[in-house]
Amino acid sequence: MHRLLQTLGALVSALGLSVGFPVSASAQSCAPRLSFSYPGGEKGCISDLPVAKENAVGMLTSVEQTVPPTGIYSVAAAPRGESCPAAVGMVVLRKYVNGASTFQARDAPDERAKTVISDCQKKVDMTKPQGSSCACKLILEDGTSPMSRAVLESFLASSATAPK
Repeated sequence: MHRLLQTLGALVSALGLSVGFPVSASAQSCAPRLSFSYPGGEKGCISDLPVAKENAVGMLTSVEQTVPPTGIYSVAAAPRGESCPAAVGMVVLRKYVNGASTFQARDAPDERAKTVISDCQKKVDMTKPQGSSCACKLILEDGTSPMSRAVLESFLASSATAPK
């Protein structure tokens, strides 16, 4: 199966076709902590997302470097387009006591979602052109995306690669 995916990916690349995020076997060979699911169960890999190499607001490491092995995290991003600046908000559960994670109210998914969207939006609001509407949205939470693959691809597509 892995070989078949590599062959198909090479064929698509050789023909110059574009099918959104990179065609690769990465969802199959993705590190477990970077693997996520779309609604309906399709698998994705954070490394394939345009935001993977970006640093989240207030962090010195990229999104893919920051995703914890606990799988408890939230990521929000600004849409990629002509008038929207790149911005990513991220929160991870990293509090450990004697090797175990501690869970507090602010670590609940709803609270994390509010925080990452707010962090992302603050950065966008400081740098977006006047009159543009760039609303950050939650794109990943605890190993799942609330968006379908097509919607996430469109949301993160730069103006040069956005579907027409």
